[in-house]
Amino acid sequence: MQGIGLSYLEWGRPQPGRPSLLILHGLLAAAETFDRVVDHLDPTLHVLALDLPSNGHSDRCPLDQTSTAALASYIHGFMERMQLDRPILLGHSHGGLLAMRLAANEPDAVSGLILLAPAHPYNGYRESMVRYYLHPFGRNAARLIFPRIPARMYLYFFRQMPGTRDHFDMDVLKPYLHSLRPGGAVPYTLAVLKSWHDDMERLAADLERSPIACPTLVFWGGKDQVVPATTAPALLKHMTDLTFVPLAQAGHLPNEEMPDELARHIQQWFDANVGTQQSLSTRTVTLAG
Repeated sequence: MQGIGLSYLEWGRPQPGRPSLLILHGLLAAAETFDRVVDHLDPTLHVLALDLPSNGHSDRCPLDQTSTAALASYIHGFMERMQLDRPILLGHSHGGLLAMRLAANEPDAVSGLILLAPAHPYNGYRESMVRYYLHPFGRNAARLIFPRIPARMYLYFFRQMPGTRDHFDMDVLKPYLHSLRPGGAVPYTLAVLKSWHDDMERLAADLERSPIACPTLVFWGGKDQVVPATTAPALLKHMTDLTFVPLAQAGHLPNEEMPDELARHIQQWFDANVGTQQSLSTRTVTLAG
C-alpha cells in the first residue's frame, strides 16, 4: 500500500497498562471535530485523533484505496507505526464503520470500541443519498458545487439539522470547510461511496459469523436523520459486551452538540482505565510504502 502522510492530534502520553484512545472522525470531517470532547475528559488519558486519508491535513490516498478494508489497513498501519498497544477506538459515523471493520479484521488489535451513530449494514445509512452520489449527475454536482458553496450557507445547512441548531458557529464549522476545500475530501468521499454497498455486505456477513466481542460503548442521537436511531437495534444485537447510551436530544453530531455529556459517559465507561489530555500537539506520520 502506498505510503502517505497522516496528520493527527495528540494529547497526553502513553501510560503502561492503560489503553490509548484513537479517534476516527466521520466523512467530510477532521480530527479537530473532537477537540471539545477531549477537553472534558480526565487529563491523564493518552488520546490521538486521526485525520483520515484525504481529510483534514492528511495526504490524499489513491482513490482505489478507499474501501473500508483498505482504510482499516491504513488505520492499523498507523497504530503499528505509533506503537499503540490495543487502543480503544472511538469512531463517529463512517469512522464508526471503520472501527467495526478493524475490530472484525484484527480483533486482537483493539481492546474496545466507542461508537457514535456508526454507519452500518442494517439500514444504517440513507440509501437515497448513496444512490444520488453514485449517479453521474450527483457525482459531478458534488465535485463542482460543494467546494464553492459559501461558508455561511454551510452554516445555515448545519443549523437546520435536528439537535445542532444552537451548537454551530463559524469556528466549529472550520474543520468541515477545510475538508470541503477544492481538491480535498470530496473526491475521497465519492470514492468511498463507490464501494459502499459491497463494504456493507461484507461487514454484515462478518458480524453474522462472528459478533463484536470486545467491550463496546454506543451512543445514538434520538433526532439523528443521517443514521436513524430506529436502525440501532439491528446492529446492537451483534455486540456481546454492550453499553448503550441514547441521547434523546442529539442529532448526528453529538461530539459538537453535547461534548461535555459525551465525555462524561466515556469517562464513566473507562472507569479506572481512563485519563486524558495534557499538552496538545499536531503531528504527521508517514506510513511505509
